[in-house]
Amino acid sequence: MNATQENTELFRKLQSALIEDKVLYDAFVASIESALKEVPAGTGLYDVAQMVANRIIGREND
Repeated sequence: MNATQENTELFRKLQSALIEDKVLYDAFVASIESALKEVPAGTGLYDVAQMVANRIIGREND
């Protein structure tokens, strides 16, 4: 299995877990919500997307 196939399988597992586990899904949504609440007015869409992605994966924003 190559890296692309492994990543595809990992994303499918994450998708399945989020669909099947309401508590996990709610926590995921809350994480996105909290990232969005911290977005300063006038922030570009790409930067917003980075902030949300970083929150989800546990990376600090610069």
